Amino acid sequence: MYFIEKSVLEESPEERERVFNAMWGQGGFSFWRVNYQDRVFNQEAN
Repeated sequence: MYFIEKSVLEESPEERERVFNAMWGQGGFSFWRVNYQDRVFNQEAN
């Protein structure tokens, strides 16, 4: 499991929602661990 290399801010709101829904649907820790690389380190992205 790796972070998504793009910034969350580079994606359209629709694409972010699609990605988040796909991760949520996988269950487990995917939503927490496999996410956009800057969502943890960038307050605006969070």
